[in-house]
Amino acid sequence: MNEQMVLMQLVAPAGQASLLSDFLLAERHTPFFTAVELAGYGQPHEQLTPDEQVAGAQRKVKFELELPQADVEALLKKLSDALPALTLAWRVLPILNQGTLGD
Repeated sequence: MNEQMVLMQLVAPAGQASLLSDFLLAERHTPFFTAVELAGYGQPHEQLTPDEQVAGAQRKVKFELELPQADVEALLKKLSDALPALTLAWRVLPILNQGTLGD
């Protein structure tokens, strides 16, 4: 029986991204992950920094990692314990199929 793999997305403010990447790099059981900068829209104006108010968007970084579904809760608990001040949105998506094309 194959273990159900999922794609976990973690979204943090850009100013906290290094905390999260350092945690993931230090975590022995964390698989390969990617990170991409993005702009978040729709937040209440008072939650934005002055620079973000001018830009109209909040700078964020989204991390994606593939892991067994059974490991999700443990990773979230470790994150919460290790980085209690981290502002983090997360989402877990099933991986229905995957592969590679070309070399």
